[in-house]
This record gives sequence, structure tokens and C-alpha cells, in this order.
Amino acid sequence: MNAMVGGVAYQERRFDFAAGDTLLLYTDGISEARDAAGVFYPLEERLRRIGELEPAPLLDRLLADVRAYVPDGMNDDAAVLAVHREPR
Repeated sequence: MNAMVGGVAYQERRFDFAAGDTLLLYTDGISEARDAAGVFYPLEERLRRIGELEPAPLLDRLLADVRAYVPDGMNDDAAVLAVHREPR
């Protein structure tokens, strides 16, 4: 199903968000951060290294890792949000 928002078409996609899952939302300031050689931040690879954590420590470690990856500071704004669904 597609949705129109402000004249722009968006594709709706549904997914399971089971108990114990964490959803990570981020802006392009994270995914497009570059190292000194101009290589984009490898988000998926780095998240695997960080491992499964509660939202607050996950965000702390992720942001620290992005900042360390970009030696001269980030050139774009970045926002990141982790939503965790607690087991019942």
C-alpha cells in the first residue's frame, strides 16, 4: 500500500515487532558519516559489533563509535532513536 504525505508517495511496509525486539531509527547524518578516506560509516557492521543492548547504552555506544569514526567531526546533523518492546 502506498500513502501520500504532502504530495509525496511513500510505500507502506509492515514488519513484526516482537517482544524483546529493538527498532533503531536514524537520520542520514549517521549513515552518511565518513572517515578520513571518505568511506561511509558501516552501520550494519558496527551494530553487529556493539551487540544487543538496552536502548540507552546502545545509543551511547553507537554515537561514540560514529564520533570516533569521523576524525574531523560530523558535517551533518544526526538523530537516532531506539525503541525497545519489552517482553510480557
